[in-house]
Amino acid sequence: MIKKWFVIWDLGATKCAAAVVSFDVAEQSYKCVKSTSISLREHGSLPALAADLEQKLNIDMGEADAICICASGVYFDGVLHHAVGYPYPMEFAKLQQALNWRQLSVVHDYVPVLCATFTAFGSGGDMVKVVREGSPDVFGRRVAFGIGTGLGMKDGVLREDGSFWLGTNEMGHVGLSAPPITAKSYYARHLDILKFIEFKASQGSSLPLTFETILSGRGVSLLHQFLTNEQEEVSPEEIGELAKIGKASETMALFSWYLGLFVGGVELALMPSGGIWMTGGVLQKHPDLVFHPEFQKGINSSTAYMEAREKIPLAIFTDHEHVFVGGAYYAANRLLV
Repeated sequence: MIKKWFVIWDLGATKCAAAVVSFDVAEQSYKCVKSTSISLREHGSLPALAADLEQKLNIDMGEADAICICASGVYFDGVLHHAVGYPYPMEFAKLQQALNWRQLSVVHDYVPVLCATFTAFGSGGDMVKVVREGSPDVFGRRVAFGIGTGLGMKDGVLREDGSFWLGTNEMGHVGLSAPPITAKSYYARHLDILKFIEFKASQGSSLPLTFETILSGRGVSLLHQFLTNEQEEVSPEEIGELAKIGKASETMALFSWYLGLFVGGVELALMPSGGIWMTGGVLQKHPDLVFHPEFQKGINSSTAYMEAREKIPLAIFTDHEHVFVGGAYYAANRLLV
């Protein structure tokens, strides 16, 4: 039995999760052996963060067959950069050289989500909830996106020889599309929401009229304030607690509708016959959003090509382990070849 060992980091703007994943070459199977999570501000440097991860995972990263950093931000010239800013420089090229890491790759944080769909892990089980079975095309385009502090997305294709292609896009930054004017009540409400966001922006907030503005942590706060006319924004966490006791039902319904509108737009733009996988902090806390009746109404806002679109599978990852498995898949197929 030949096994490979990978260390996968899931590095966000404020915290870093990491795991040791084993890969059985003969079985082509992946297993998350141990994982941990650390706040970035617990340490003052990247080497200190790496050392703490090693201690918590009880490994020497230099002995791993490969390390894959799945990160929020842009990586160039050996340094990872983030628009919000990391608490200290993320100089991974220097770290690799100093610690003699064998293989290293720093990839977009939704690369592992998409890659998880190429594994048996992504085909079902307790960590995947099917929203629409459809008729999946194994070698068709796939899309993975997540909703958290932002709206990240990645598309790709699994080839018949086992290799894969990954695309680049920024769908979250696409301007908010309007429902067809035939859906008069939805269209009128949408225009009112746009005016509300423009008003908030005039008060000094940075609020472009994009899907990311609505489908993010703050987005649910904006929708709640629009619906309730409260003077101050309620935090996403507070809205989550209100939703549990049925006091934010209208807010969650509206968020579900916009989520469906976005999914419908992705379907029409990319026709991902291989399926759409959804994840992110918001959906992992509130998976019921994709089973709400308003979610389907959002998808159906445009009925164009519905016969083809109904064949596109929809699913949601309900556990964070898919990031580690997907990162290991990327490492096995891109770093060990």
